[in-house]
Amino acid sequence: MEKKELGALGEQLVAEYLIRRGYTLVERNLRLGPLELDLVARQGERLIVCEVKTRTRLGASDPRAGFSPKKLERIYEATLRYVHESAPPFSELRIDAALVFVDLRARRAKIRYLEGVF
Repeated sequence: MEKKELGALGEQLVAEYLIRRGYTLVERNLRLGPLELDLVARQGERLIVCEVKTRTRLGASDPRAGFSPKKLERIYEATLRYVHESAPPFSELRIDAALVFVDLRARRAKIRYLEGVF
């Protein structure tokens, strides 16, 4: 499985995870010029931006471990741009992270989801 396919699989699994927990998916792979947000969802009046990292090996259990300062800057920049240009009304904004561990042989995945990590 190529990196792009693996990433799409991880994003799909996290989208399903959020929907099962009562979130409403608002955007997927939202392009904002050179910037991108993986998932945007709503939970009541709360707007959630979720960055997804997908791995094929168990490694760091903390999704924040995969984010460089430059990547975080781009997430913040994309979030601010989305909020100012096209976000639906909201009363609270939260940025979450999800790390998806995929075992391709066993055809299983584990999601480690952290709310408000950035």
